[in-house]
Amino acid sequence: MQDQGGGQEMLGAVESTIPFGVNGACQNGLSSSARICWLDEALLVEDNSARSDASLLVNTGPTCRRGAAQWRQEGVDPLDSKDDDIAYFYGSRLPGERAEGTDDVHFHGIEPRSAQANFTRR
Repeated sequence: MQDQGGGQEMLGAVESTIPFGVNGACQNGLSSSARICWLDEALLVEDNSARSDASLLVNTGPTCRRGAAQWRQEGVDPLDSKDDDIAYFYGSRLPGERAEGTDDVHFHGIEPRSAQANFTRR
């Protein structure tokens, strides 16, 4: 952690998040939701020489309930974002690179656009 004049900043922790969600339901058993979450930059190195980029996560999905049965579909990353889910800063070496390696940002991207569905019976 780094002292920032009275506070502490933890490596890899985003500075702020803004979550937002909307749900709608009809009396016929149909409902839908949309969830958006913005993740701010994160400090990756104590001297502030490397920071992660901000990211936007989006998930949407309809649900249908009929008696004891429920069907739900979820759209994961429908905008097909190229943002990062998480980022790290460390040294690594690929074949053919110098022996001491190279310090760089390494990241795990957001799940690619996909659809998931499930069926539940109670």
